[in-house]
Amino acid sequence: MSEVLAQPKTSRQSAYRAAGPRPVQHSAAARPVDQLTSSLRGLANVLIDRGAKAASGPVDRISGKLEDIASKEGALTGAAAGGLKAVAGGRNPSWGAVKGAIAGLSTRTKVLLVLALVLAVLLAPVVLLVLLLGLLVWAVVVAVRSQEPT
Repeated sequence: MSEVLAQPKTSRQSAYRAAGPRPVQHSAAARPVDQLTSSLRGLANVLIDRGAKAASGPVDRISGKLEDIASKEGALTGAAAGGLKAVAGGRNPSWGAVKGAIAGLSTRTKVLLVLALVLAVLLAPVVLLVLLLGLLVWAVVVAVRSQEPT
């Protein structure tokens, strides 16, 4: 062993030692880690892409079905949609369902509904008057029956 230490250095060995320790060990160790990292990133990207493609099919199908339901105008569909929108907005779902049901009606039905409401408002005093007359007649009948014959 002392012979090895005693031998004069060759120019190649001295040039190697003069340059100092090269990061050969570090770069050799870092290269596989970098390759592994990039491979894992590539794998993650592929998995995310395939997952997104796999999920987009059912989502598109469900979305199409919901659009078909929404495109069919009707009071029931409108009521359900209005109620859900009201719940999502934090408002009263009953009032949202009523508004949605009215929005889902056809134009002819809306016109008939408005005419019925106007007619009810105009006839409300007449109905009240008939009710009061009925109560008056009932009171008279009760009063007459309660009197004993003399």
